[in-house]
Amino acid sequence: MSASAVGCVRTPSALRKNRKPKTIKSWRGGVQGTRRHAITPDAGPGSSADTTAANVGTISLATQIAQVKDGDLLLLHITGVGDFDEETNEPLLARAWFFEAVRDATFTKVAGGDAGDTSTVIGLCRGVTTQLTFHDDSKTLTLSAASRDSAPNLATRAWVLANFPEWSSLLKGLCSNGTYPRSAADVLAPLTAGQGQGSDAPKIVVSSVEKVTDYAELTTEVLTNPGYWCDGTPANCFETDPKKQATLNAGELLALLVGNRGVVLTQLWAGWVDPGNQQPIDAPFALRALRECCLDGKVVVLAAPIAGAPLEKGLTAIIASSESPWMERAILLQSFGAQAALVAGSPYYQTLVGTILGYDRRNVEAHVASIGGALTPQIVRAVAKDLDEVSNVTGSIPWRDAFFPSAKPGRVGTGSETTETGTERGKFFFEDVDGDDEENKKFGGRRKTKKKPSSTASLENVESMFGKKRR
Repeated sequence: MSASAVGCVRTPSALRKNRKPKTIKSWRGGVQGTRRHAITPDAGPGSSADTTAANVGTISLATQIAQVKDGDLLLLHITGVGDFDEETNEPLLARAWFFEAVRDATFTKVAGGDAGDTSTVIGLCRGVTTQLTFHDDSKTLTLSAASRDSAPNLATRAWVLANFPEWSSLLKGLCSNGTYPRSAADVLAPLTAGQGQGSDAPKIVVSSVEKVTDYAELTTEVLTNPGYWCDGTPANCFETDPKKQATLNAGELLALLVGNRGVVLTQLWAGWVDPGNQQPIDAPFALRALRECCLDGKVVVLAAPIAGAPLEKGLTAIIASSESPWMERAILLQSFGAQAALVAGSPYYQTLVGTILGYDRRNVEAHVASIGGALTPQIVRAVAKDLDEVSNVTGSIPWRDAFFPSAKPGRVGTGSETTETGTERGKFFFEDVDGDDEENKKFGGRRKTKKKPSSTASLENVESMFGKKRR
């Protein structure tokens, strides 16, 4: 789910059993040219600049930061750093600085006057924990490493251990050798290059902020207008909307949650990504949406390493409805080590994976043709026959009648959230919260479903059938 060729080629991808991937692709969503939104001036509430901003339909940075809520996605424009719409072949997520708020903004009042007052927002920026701070005395907004850990400690989270023990083990090893998570200082270093040290410690000044979307808004869009996150990419597609580019990974997971997708792949670890670059799971909202999937009683999650390779080479999460035929198809993908960010080894496998993921037939055909293959009638019939052997149930989309999002902070909001207190409200969304299971049972029965079915027997059946094939 999380990767594709530059140029917004969002394609099905998997590995042929016991074969090395033909092509390794870069991040999805990398295109040239983007759409801009309103830029806000640097000024505090009540200032002349603030009044001018109101007259042209924008608000001050101070007001913007004070209004940030958990789940907001911001696009930061950094003083002295080239804007994200420069002509370059780098994907958008490697050029733009997106900031996913994981807490509501807080205001700190300094006794004896306004000097020193600050508004602060904690969030994830390229996979590490950072903070935005508006300084009332200087009327400036700065970005810095958060005072707490620079990245979420995923390896020990209960939801990771329960659903992805392989990922937890891999993360512990990567942490021990210093590979991942990256430090906030290293991630932010390009923004302070050439600045002084010591008393002139480098500061990252944010000149303007744009709210791109928020988690609840994205969920609503995926529910009501899901095509971008469900159909794959048409031939010669160059997506220019930064909101869609930034939320591709999370949007596909949310499409599964709301019932508009039956199976989704997302890359938990891409061993071919340069250590200095962000991982697919670092994309905005991706971790949040993955956790939501793991907590959903009607969703099955599976881990798929690259066939015959150590976990460090690559690990994909396969997320599916627990209903037939989606669960059986997910197990089929797991049986040959399908990867979200690698190209399948043959037109047959490309078609098989694209069909399982629910991509539009025309887009699957365009993908196969783009790498020199052809979607022949023989391949189409073979894929249909194999899928029928896995499960003869005809699935329908949406696969669930209704989706009732949790009102718990850090997940999709319903507009009727109750404010949590102290310790609970201060937690990040990716951390375990006491009482999670009981809390989730209150919302639409999502957690009252039967225990997630075991896939062991089904996997054996799939492998006995599918492992004999040589496409």
